[in-house]
Order: sequence, then C-alpha cells, then structure tokens
Amino acid sequence: MSNKLNTQSNLYSENKQALILLSTFFSKPKKGEASPLTAAEYGRFARWLHEFHYTPCSLFHQFDEIAVKWKDPKGKITTDRLANILDRKAAMGLALEKWQRAGIWVITRQDSEYPQLLKKQLRHISPPVFFGIGNIELLQKGD
Repeated sequence: MSNKLNTQSNLYSENKQALILLSTFFSKPKKGEASPLTAAEYGRFARWLHEFHYTPCSLFHQFDEIAVKWKDPKGKITTDRLANILDRKAAMGLALEKWQRAGIWVITRQDSEYPQLLKKQLRHISPPVFFGIGNIELLQKGD
C-alpha cells in the first residue's frame, strides 16, 4: 500500500501537497487534533511565506528555520499546530487516492485551473484548495 500512497502523492507537486495538508480535512477531526488552516489563516500565512521568500513546500525542508521566524500576529497559527498539520501525509495520500477513484479533482490557488474570478474577488481569503467533479474548464466561465 505504501507504494500506492507514494505514487498518488507523486502526482502532486510538493507545493500542492503542502497546501493541501495545510488547509484540508481528511476525516472528521479527533478531539484535541490540530485543525487545518482556514482560508483567512492560510492567506495570512501565505503572504508571510511569500514576503520572506518561502513557498508552502519550504515547510518540508526548512521547517525549523521558518518556525524560528514565524510569529502569528493573531496567535492562532502556532508552530506546534503547523507541525501536527504537516504530519498527516499518510492520511492525505489515502484521501487523494479515494478522491481520484471517485472522480474528484483537486486544485489549489497556485494552479492555472483555479477560478481566476474567485481569486480576483476574494484575493488572499480565496479558498486555498478547490474540489470538484466534471469539466474543470467551466471554472473559468464568468457568467
């Protein structure tokens, strides 16, 4: 099964994987489990990452460096929370495989298929991850 998980996760760039981990539930949360970032929280964190020349996948390779520098002005996105959220790779792999089998596509704000009108209107609070079924090209229609 781990080969399947690795294969499924390899279909997505590290940045996409990091963004999905940071902002997506994979099952009903257990009591005391760290919740993924909300759209507003992700927007705030993403702006900070960009300002300091990091990308979401920098968390995989430079977590300690980022943890030292990052201080959430609202105190909600702690480094412990980030570490717990990022520690769900196996759950993400299973979810991605399940969604793919069900015909569900997953796009992130960084993908060209992401609805540009939504991005333009909501800017930094647009949903980091978008799920759907069917013709993904319909997302670009403004009507």
